[in-house]
Amino acid sequence: MRRKETSKPARPVLEALGVGARLLIVCAVVAAVVSGVHAMTDSRYQQNLTEEKRQAIVRIFGSETITYRTLSGEGDAEPVYEVLEGENVVGYCVELASPGFGGDISMTVGFEADGKILGVSIVSLSETPGLGSRVQEAAYLDQYKGQSGTLTLGEDVDAIAGATVSSRAVLNGVNRAVEILNRTVKGGEAQ
Repeated sequence: MRRKETSKPARPVLEALGVGARLLIVCAVVAAVVSGVHAMTDSRYQQNLTEEKRQAIVRIFGSETITYRTLSGEGDAEPVYEVLEGENVVGYCVELASPGFGGDISMTVGFEADGKILGVSIVSLSETPGLGSRVQEAAYLDQYKGQSGTLTLGEDVDAIAGATVSSRAVLNGVNRAVEILNRTVKGGEAQ
C-alpha cells in the first residue's frame, strides 16, 4: 500500500518571516532613536572638546587671552596649533595620545616660539590611582619645562617610582610632540 504524500505546511516559514519583520522594525526604530540622540548631542560634544583643548592650552601658556589656529591638516590625529597673543606668535602646542599602562594618556605639549618645552598638560588618563596617575601632577610635569630636543628617561627627566611605564608614556608623548612640531613648523629640521 502506498502512502499518500502530503506537503509540509508553510506555517513555520511564515512565522519566521513575521518574527524577522518585527525584529527589522525594532532595529530600525532603535537606529532612528540613536541617530536622533547623536544629532542632538553632537554639537554640544564638539563644543566641550574645543573648550577642553582651549583650557589645556591656557594652562600651559598661563593666559586667558591667547588664541590658537591649527597648522596641521584638517582632522589630523595629532594636530599642531600656533598659539597667538594678539597678532604675535608666542608658541605652539601639539595634541596627542601616548599608550600608558592603563590605556592612552591624552596630552597637550606646549612649546615656546624657539622650540623649548613650555609645559605639558595631561587631558585624560586611565593610569593606576596613586601610582601612574601621578604623572599628571605638577611636580612631575614641571621637569619638562625649558627642555628641548629628544629627552631621555633618567637623564633629562626622572620617572616616578613604581610608575615607570606611565612615566615613559609621557616621555614618549613629549618626544613625539617634538618630532611632530619639527616636521610641521620647521620642515623636519632637528632642534
